[in-house]
Amino acid sequence: MKPTFLCLSLCLPLSAEEDFKPLFNGRDLSGWSPVLENATAGKDPQGMVTVHDGVIHMYRNVPQNDLAPFGVIVSDKSYSRYHLRFQYQWVGKKFAPRSGDIRDAGVIYHAYESSRVWPKGIENQVQEGDTGDLIWCESNGHTWMRPTGQHAPEGQGLPGLLPENGGLLREIGFKYEYIGRFPEADNYEGWTTVDTIVQADQWAIHKINGKVRTRLRDFKKPDGTPLAEGRITLQLEGAEIQYRNVELKELPAPLEPSLKQVTLSAVHGKTATSRVRVENPGNSPLVANPRIIGKDRDFFTVTPATVTIAPGAGAEFEIEFSPAGFGGRYCAAVEFGQEETGAFVVLNAIGHGDGTEPTLQEILDTLSVPVTV
Repeated sequence: MKPTFLCLSLCLPLSAEEDFKPLFNGRDLSGWSPVLENATAGKDPQGMVTVHDGVIHMYRNVPQNDLAPFGVIVSDKSYSRYHLRFQYQWVGKKFAPRSGDIRDAGVIYHAYESSRVWPKGIENQVQEGDTGDLIWCESNGHTWMRPTGQHAPEGQGLPGLLPENGGLLREIGFKYEYIGRFPEADNYEGWTTVDTIVQADQWAIHKINGKVRTRLRDFKKPDGTPLAEGRITLQLEGAEIQYRNVELKELPAPLEPSLKQVTLSAVHGKTATSRVRVENPGNSPLVANPRIIGKDRDFFTVTPATVTIAPGAGAEFEIEFSPAGFGGRYCAAVEFGQEETGAFVVLNAIGHGDGTEPTLQEILDTLSVPVTV
């Protein structure tokens, strides 16, 4: 039998997580290299990237509407498990060939083949109204999509939806597949904060101004090998932009759940239950207190409520579902522990109400069957 370690919340991890460290020193591009169109990798002959007043400034000296090369600056080091954070703001000018388009940039993480434009990897999009969108840059993985026929906001790409709000898990990617059309969270003027939390090839979260916009997991390269690490790149893509406070915290391995999704079914007035075991593969105790999130969180409970898991040990949790008086699909999720190092389990359930039953499509969606009827 595997060991189980539970304690009250006063039982804290033995060692604190490492603090954020700057990736940009505010003075020069030490630790970064430019890669621009029509230039040798590592060279910026036209001065497209400048540093002043604690910011990285893209296209500062380029006249409005001039033809400007696209490119990236690439971190010298590669990373696997980390929390990347930075701020950006649009400055004003736009350039050919995107003079008439919305302003666009981005961060490609887990980047490889990074001496070209564009590197391969995964992009956390930076674009007016679309910051936090997902672009698979010749990579592949799983994310959650909006059910067929359900209204999606206007915008670019295929319509995504967070799993806790009813998104359907789908494998997608490789050829610059764009997942977007989420509710806006970025600022058109002033500074926007972007967080990218990445755990090797296991999962990642895109956050904009503190709000989760995108979740993804199980990253792969085109040949099927895991995409578990890579460099970090900040883009310049035809719009004047400044980046500042670029910092990174390296992370330990996260908690691992026995199930990534729990599926339940119950009749109104009854309760359905399931059990999930959460393991700590790391070298320090990790808090695993569960928190239910999502549109139907009020219909689920998780016990116990306060847990810390010792290294190499695990804990058992019971999940209960009690539907309301209507039949249909219920969606939520459980976050075990802290966002950076926790486990995430999707909750999908079918409720049978008083005189109302779920549709066949709702049943298929709950079971993650990729069929539209």
